[in-house]
Amino acid sequence: MRVSDVLQAQSMSEICARCQDSANFATNEDGESECICTPHCGSCDPNPVLSDAESGYFCVNLDAYTEAQDNGSTPTPPTLIPGTGGMIQGSPYSSSAECTFGRTYRNHKRGGKYDAAVSNVPEHSIVIIDMEKMEKKCSVSLPDAPKKVIYAPDSPVDVDTSAAAARTPFAMVALGAMAVVATIL
Repeated sequence: MRVSDVLQAQSMSEICARCQDSANFATNEDGESECICTPHCGSCDPNPVLSDAESGYFCVNLDAYTEAQDNGSTPTPPTLIPGTGGMIQGSPYSSSAECTFGRTYRNHKRGGKYDAAVSNVPEHSIVIIDMEKMEKKCSVSLPDAPKKVIYAPDSPVDVDTSAAAARTPFAMVALGAMAVVATIL
């Protein structure tokens, strides 16, 4: 959709917010100012379908990678661990190309052989990855979007002794013999 001025963009609620900022208008080959917006793709899609079926967590064994580099052999490629959640993409900047996304960070914390990572797709959760086997160990659903993992234990935690920690400002999530503490900001 071609938008010729900011006033036109403000009167059309179905278009991207991108064309409501005059910085995103450019002069076309006819010398006219315009912003081109595709309202139902990328960050402009009002009802996105989010799935982690074909995405997830990428892992690489850095020791094996550097050893292969040093020996002149082909390094082992990263391993995709599907079904380990994903992140809702960040909003674009006003100067971004139409319907693109802004920066998105997936916070994680390593503890022993496990890595705990936040996830928003398909649900709010903490996902635990077994880094030795490079496979999903488990995930723990959360009531709200996690922002940061602050602690992942190096060894299993006794749930009885961690009960006192549940009264701290941090949310305690325990599954089996493993506990992950995460702040929900």
